[in-house]
Amino acid sequence: LVAYIMKPKAGYDYLATAAHFAAESSTGTNVNVCTTDDFTKSVDALVYYIDPDNEEMKIAYPTLLFDRNITDGRGMMCSFLTLAIGNNQGMGDVEYGKIYDFYLPPAFLRLYDEPSVNVEDMWRILGRGTTNGGLVVGTIIKPKLGLQPKPFGEACYSFWQGGDFIKNDEPQGNQVFCQMNECI
Repeated sequence: LVAYIMKPKAGYDYLATAAHFAAESSTGTNVNVCTTDDFTKSVDALVYYIDPDNEEMKIAYPTLLFDRNITDGRGMMCSFLTLAIGNNQGMGDVEYGKIYDFYLPPAFLRLYDEPSVNVEDMWRILGRGTTNGGLVVGTIIKPKLGLQPKPFGEACYSFWQGGDFIKNDEPQGNQVFCQMNECI
């Protein structure tokens, strides 16, 4: 359950915008697709409360939507945040949407017992001392799509002159113009 302060842009209906917000945060798409089935509909996020005068909106997200870590099955906060406050931030009908509270069922909350890697682990992986290994700096190379291996590699090299690690942007995979094995 996630509670928001949400304001539609001028001219947009509050309930319709709230429903669009929930759809964009879960199983909805901007086009009709033939792959939507009963299971897909069963994991829709649903708006269960609105108060347009106070800009309040509450959405129920099925916990099945949130990714689990592939190595240990734990919950991943990045997945929760991506759905709850990710894509919906770029919607054309939303002036702003801000989380002000959330609730996770106790059994689901236990999946978030602690980070699987802490800062001391990061220091060790980076070859630093484990008592005061300093600041760990990472980045995501932009733009998220469209870079070829050479400019991508040059941007990575420039960052590595003072930074520690690079994470690819989620859409970056193995495009024909930017093969992963060439980038690595």
